[in-house]
Amino acid sequence: MKEKIDWKLELLSSGLFNKKEEKLLKEGAKSHMQGMWLHSLYVRWQKIKGYYSPPVKAEQSSFKEWNRRVK
Repeated sequence: MKEKIDWKLELLSSGLFNKKEEKLLKEGAKSHMQGMWLHSLYVRWQKIKGYYSPPVKAEQSSFKEWNRRVK
């Protein structure tokens, strides 16, 4: 079983945040925007730890481009 990591405590102990972010980490999100901000802090923690890999951009082409390649 995987060990549960408390990322909020780890980020708080690192000191890589400001006062508003400290309050957000301790008290949690109370609005949608704060939730988005909290997620950005989570991604920051993932990058520090080396867990984050950016999402792969989907290759998308139009039907005209596909049709040209097929001919």
